[in-house]
Amino acid sequence: MRPTVRSLPILIVLLAALPASALTIQVWPQADTREPGRVVGLAQAQQEARKALATLRAGAGRREGVELVLQPGRYELEAPLVFTPEDSGSADAPTVWRAATPGTVLLSGARRLPARAARAAAGEAVFDAPGLAPAFWAAAPQLFVDGHRAVLARQPDAGRFWTAGAPAAVPGEDPKAAGRQAFGATPQMLDWVARLDAADRARAVVQLMQSWTGSRHRLATPARPQTLQLQPPARWAFLHFGTLQRLWVENAAAAYDAAGEWIGGPEGVRYRLRPGEAAPAYAELPVAERLVVVRGAGPGGPYVEHLRLQGLDLAHTLDATPAAGRIDPQAGPDIGAAVEVDFARDFTLADCRIVATGNYAVWLREGVRASTVERCDLQDLGGGGIKIGTAARTPRDDPGATGGNRVADNRIDGTGRRLPTGVGIWIGNSFGNVVEHNLVANTTYSGISVGWQWGYGEPSSGDNRIEANALLNIGNGSLSDLGGIYTLGRAPGTRIVGNLIREVRGLRGYGSPAFGIYNDEGSSELSVERNVVVGTDGGGYFLHRGRDLRVRGNLFAGADAGEIVAVRSDPGRTRLVLEDNLILAGTGPALRRDAAPGEMSAAGNRVALPQTGLAALRAACADGCRPVPASLRRGATLRALEVVGDDGPWAAIVAAAGPRPAALREPADGLQPRPDPATTGPVMVPPAVEWSLDAAALPLGGQPPGWNIQPPNAPDTVGVVARADAPDGRCLQLADSPSLASRVQPYLSVDPKREGGQVLARFELVIDADGDVVHEWRDAARPFATGPRLRITAGGVEAAGRVVAPMTPGVWTRFEIDSDAARGRWTLRVHAPPRARVELRDLPFASPAWRSLDWFGFISYAAVKTNACLAGVRLRYPS
Repeated sequence: MRPTVRSLPILIVLLAALPASALTIQVWPQADTREPGRVVGLAQAQQEARKALATLRAGAGRREGVELVLQPGRYELEAPLVFTPEDSGSADAPTVWRAATPGTVLLSGARRLPARAARAAAGEAVFDAPGLAPAFWAAAPQLFVDGHRAVLARQPDAGRFWTAGAPAAVPGEDPKAAGRQAFGATPQMLDWVARLDAADRARAVVQLMQSWTGSRHRLATPARPQTLQLQPPARWAFLHFGTLQRLWVENAAAAYDAAGEWIGGPEGVRYRLRPGEAAPAYAELPVAERLVVVRGAGPGGPYVEHLRLQGLDLAHTLDATPAAGRIDPQAGPDIGAAVEVDFARDFTLADCRIVATGNYAVWLREGVRASTVERCDLQDLGGGGIKIGTAARTPRDDPGATGGNRVADNRIDGTGRRLPTGVGIWIGNSFGNVVEHNLVANTTYSGISVGWQWGYGEPSSGDNRIEANALLNIGNGSLSDLGGIYTLGRAPGTRIVGNLIREVRGLRGYGSPAFGIYNDEGSSELSVERNVVVGTDGGGYFLHRGRDLRVRGNLFAGADAGEIVAVRSDPGRTRLVLEDNLILAGTGPALRRDAAPGEMSAAGNRVALPQTGLAALRAACADGCRPVPASLRRGATLRALEVVGDDGPWAAIVAAAGPRPAALREPADGLQPRPDPATTGPVMVPPAVEWSLDAAALPLGGQPPGWNIQPPNAPDTVGVVARADAPDGRCLQLADSPSLASRVQPYLSVDPKREGGQVLARFELVIDADGDVVHEWRDAARPFATGPRLRITAGGVEAAGRVVAPMTPGVWTRFEIDSDAARGRWTLRVHAPPRARVELRDLPFASPAWRSLDWFGFISYAAVKTNACLAGVRLRYPS
């Protein structure tokens, strides 16, 4: 597309500057024949401003700035308005681009498409869209009709999903990345895809959800029958995080079948009217990926300095899916934004409104310092809200480092409308930023994310202050493993203080849950103080692993699991201090810890919980927690919270959080907490996935796709080997050794997520004289309960606490298990050639309470040099 600025003609009036005032350029959205010679476009307006700035810089002692005042109207952009160092003002006289009246000036990246035919009787509107190449339509663009985001034709329809089946091996794939290209698909899914014509197959996009991220793929020709194959390969093997892995196909004409959907092509755009919707006169089709670009020369300067954009409305940016697809690692760190800023100092975006994007709203990317985003209203966002910094690690004092910026009094409402991994506010590798008094609401992933470093290396972020923000309806059951406020890596000096967080909910039954404040993967040297966190499915505070953390003076209430969770013991490093917190336990325990004694300390914490939980509280918290008769009353709006029975500063914290009075054009106080998605509407139940391990279908050295294997990426320890006596000549070896890191290595497992009902399993196994293999069925409890359990050694097959069958080293033996969780019993059949056959019925489970198959695995416990080999593993559900 030709890079032009396409605007309606613009009238500019250049007024002489008065002493001590700015030179003003009036910009109009349309020509006026009564003022010939004054009509120019936005590009000419910028040229005139640059000439004026150059004149002012050359003038001795002159201190005036340049102000461009945009009069009401719509300004269309098919390429971004680009600001360079030529547009810079000075500290006491910045360059200002502003609306004459806030809310009346729209910079749009969309083409307005006229309706060709308003076929209301047929329930459809058709729009002309000339001049766009087939590649544009293949990129799955977006469309807006009457101000709302239309649904790109998808199958299944919006609100419904397909789920992936067990991963399938693809010939020639990297054994270390097996199971990321193809999966077993349902007959319904396979039939629908098979009926796509060539044009639809070429343009279709598959949106795949994987725990905390998502990816966009193209359909590939399957190498194996009964599978769906995608390109590029997914980030993880299918079902890596559980069986509730959702996907849908969009941008195929065959999917155009529901109200509110649209499909486009060289012949035009078709849109299905919603019930009661009048035929629209036009639609808006975004064609610009960015609207405003601020770009200095580079790390060494010159920078864009002292530039202010104020009171403008910006809308309609395009997110184009690449022809090769897109894999998002987490939070969309490489996704663009409507406003992108690089190598700038003292840039301000104030009192603006950004809506209807395909990507993020604002990105202060490389080399941006002392800049501000304030009092802006960001809604209906395809990605996330505001990003600061990048995923690249840059030393703090490097000229190209971004830091020392301020994001304040903004409303960010409705993220992830196109890319569900978008974050409300994301700080990557950046120091010294202030994020305060913002409202982040109605997201599909985390609300605020700080830091981009895994582990305890040299810190790449720190001294960031996250204060007095209000976060509401975070996650909304879309993705998993997320936080209201999420941190990653070392962050010396970072403070999370005085924030209000209500309703943080992930997708139940898939991956990890959602948490209020989530210190992940090495989060260290930061403090969490005086926050109010109410209503989470995973916990009010969660520590994955970290050190030197202080959690003090917070209110955590209403979690479905433990209110405070320290999940990983990290000996010598997990130093977590819990002080003076008020914990109003929900349905889970007040405190759940795995950290070893001495690695976590507690003092002065007040806890309200049922009498039945007191013993567990004392065991977890000792003298650091005392029971109190406090309770929480919740109302129907964001700030409707009242703590009864405790005199903490909770009311003041709640009142101060979020944008300050008169910061926004429209107040947001009426926003309401949404019910837990798990309690409203249809709840997705993890499908019953029948697992198998077919060594004959894998290459030598390969590993079964979708299985959890330890140690990872060690095919000499767990990998396919040729063996003449094995079924089909190959089997999966478990090569044990005293040099392995853990007694429970090697092992392999899958997570079937099967609750109740009958389950059948079979496998064949051969061991040597020193072999010691344990096969277990576990649930997801902590500690876990075990159903069927076998220990297999040269001394025999042990089940239910006794040896029940012989086991001859070097001889292949087949095992069959028939488990009925409802009865609490299982049957074992052992077949050992040539004639040995043992059947035992009504065996008790190892744990009487076991009812859910969440882990099915094999562990070599030998801890000496020995080899076992598996083949023919099958897991199925007849009921």
